[in-house]
Amino acid sequence: MRRAILAAVAAILGLGAAIFLFAPEPSDTLQQVRSRGTLICGVSSSIKPFGYLDPASRELVGYDVDFCRAVAEHIGVRAQPMAVSVEQRIPELNAGRIDLLVSVLGWTPERARQIDYSHSYFVSRQVVIVPHGSDIRDLAELANRRVSAAKGSTGEQYLRVKVPGAAVLTFQDAPSAFLAFEQGKVDAMVLSDLAAMQLRQESGSDFATIRQPIAIETWGLGVRKGEKALLHQVNAALTEMEVKGQAEAIFTKWFGPGTEFAQSRTFKVQPIANGDQAAEQTDGTLLDLLKAPYPGWLWQGFLTTLHLTGLSWVLAFAIAMLLTGLRMSRVVPLQWFVSTYVEFSRNIPLLVQVMFWYFAMPSLLPDGAQLWLQNHNSEFVLATCALGFCLAGYFAESIRSGIRAIPNGQEEAARALGFGGVKTLRFIIIPQAIRLSLPPLMNNTLLLFQNSSIALAIGVHELMYQTRAIENETYRTVAIFALATLMYFSVSLLLMFQAARVERRLAKR
Repeated sequence: MRRAILAAVAAILGLGAAIFLFAPEPSDTLQQVRSRGTLICGVSSSIKPFGYLDPASRELVGYDVDFCRAVAEHIGVRAQPMAVSVEQRIPELNAGRIDLLVSVLGWTPERARQIDYSHSYFVSRQVVIVPHGSDIRDLAELANRRVSAAKGSTGEQYLRVKVPGAAVLTFQDAPSAFLAFEQGKVDAMVLSDLAAMQLRQESGSDFATIRQPIAIETWGLGVRKGEKALLHQVNAALTEMEVKGQAEAIFTKWFGPGTEFAQSRTFKVQPIANGDQAAEQTDGTLLDLLKAPYPGWLWQGFLTTLHLTGLSWVLAFAIAMLLTGLRMSRVVPLQWFVSTYVEFSRNIPLLVQVMFWYFAMPSLLPDGAQLWLQNHNSEFVLATCALGFCLAGYFAESIRSGIRAIPNGQEEAARALGFGGVKTLRFIIIPQAIRLSLPPLMNNTLLLFQNSSIALAIGVHELMYQTRAIENETYRTVAIFALATLMYFSVSLLLMFQAARVERRLAKR
């Protein structure tokens, strides 16, 4: 067993080293595009009007999609827009699954060390919104305040730099971050000014915007490092679009006077300032992950994961014992209730349950309970409840299977010795059932530990949340996820060892 474990660890480390040391050389993407006859563009599918699914045609449309088609037409091929998420767009590009990134890609020095940028094609203001009546008047007052942002967005990165004391809570997308803002779970939200305008119109919510923008960012199209031929063609296409007025026509189509934004174009296609200087910088190394503050982030996330798993396990086991007792009762409605609970918890995706607990459950509580949650890390508390109540169904079934495996003669013998129903369960049935249920309980414990990563969806700073945060800062996707994999793997092995040890000791007895 030990040799097998050492071999598995060595294989993981060897695979990671092979990925880092023997990465394939960049190919001629422009030649591949022309040979295939299509230009695969990574675009957003949920950020209107830059890239979204048209309700009628169910096709990707938007400002970015039109630029993708124009560049493809200039090269002489057909455009093929492909939806990519904000946090995975650069890894998708570097992995070679897309040729060109046209996805609300603001220029930052960190990103410019990972990919090459084209000329600018859009300029955006990143702003901070607060509820009306808030005492927050400028960026400095965001220190020690809770601020939501979309995961992987430049707004999140600018906020960490400009206001390092702010408590940043990131969500999978802007609508989730805005919902947390609307429900008062955060004090402010960082996003683009156009997104703020759109959210105000669509939601009907009224909020204030801090006058001082957190950043004014220039957007460009992204290509892989070393793809000089493709980058030259993209810049030539953008320049031609500017000269012929096509770039301005696309802007007017999506942002002009006849649209809900009613904006005027105040920028032109031009080289990004400092873009060439950043492009000359060398790519980051694996040692970047060992620099402060990244080890501290990982350690904090690891401890949070352990705390979340431990508390959720205690809650799940306590509820499971209660459910088992109710199911063994002779009251039929109680049996139906437990059966319904178990089937519900096991057949509803855990992510759905976590989102329900975070966004819907607090509104069902009294005002005092809601205020207590807001003041006591509501994300962690509600994630613990969601995991505990969900895994309780699995635990209850494991314990019930152990009880059913005990011969009926055990209960009859206990009654013959004068034990009552409660004492029979406490001293005879439950101890044997726990021993028999140990293997499935251990599997469910591993499931709980691994599923704790879903808590990142509501902003819990556990291990996977911190891993994604470091990835967004450094773009060392393979390296940071390899470290996280080893941490999860190590704890899982430790749990398996302890379970096997306890099982052997019980077998000897």
